[in-house]
Amino acid sequence: MTRHPTAFIRRFDPASWLTVKRFLCTLVLFAAFAGVARSHAFAAALAVMAAAAACVESLIALLTGERPLAPTLNRWDVSLAFFAVHALAKFFS
Repeated sequence: MTRHPTAFIRRFDPASWLTVKRFLCTLVLFAAFAGVARSHAFAAALAVMAAAAACVESLIALLTGERPLAPTLNRWDVSLAFFAVHALAKFFS
């Protein structure tokens, strides 16, 4: 039996879906802003914004008392994802 490539996404709970949507919306807004603000250095601008977002998400997660290894996706996971975006943008800049 062949599984659909996106079958793992269907297992997310509502809180994880909200976290994924928040991350993707923020990432799209950052990419749009980086493209408009500094079109000649898109990757560098995206790297700076992703690093700032990772710090902000970590601070919010710390202040709200979220657990880093919770069973659902939370702000710690978003912080890690933004750090990965930062690392990729720095690699390509």
